Amino acid sequence: MSQARKTLITAAFHKLDRVADGNITVEDLKGVYNVKKHPKFLSGEWNEDKCLREFLDSFDAPDNKDGVVCSFITGAQCYSAVNNLQALYYALYPYC
Repeated sequence: MSQARKTLITAAFHKLDRVADGNITVEDLKGVYNVKKHPKFLSGEWNEDKCLREFLDSFDAPDNKDGVVCSFITGAQCYSAVNNLQALYYALYPYC
């Protein structure tokens, strides 16, 4: 991963980590990530916390759905999550 991308990821992480504890949680996302147009929120199936938790879980490893993302002690988890999302995107949209 290039240094420019790592710098961008670090900046985005700090934007989301509102309490500056080195982790992104549901509480951090409130007021930063708006779920009001999420289909399951609109249908009443999920509340705001459930939408935010599902969003966070999309960054976690399948065996680590703990509601806490990107422990930033080393940054490795966050960089790995971004790489995984990029790989998924390119698998779903190979011609974009």
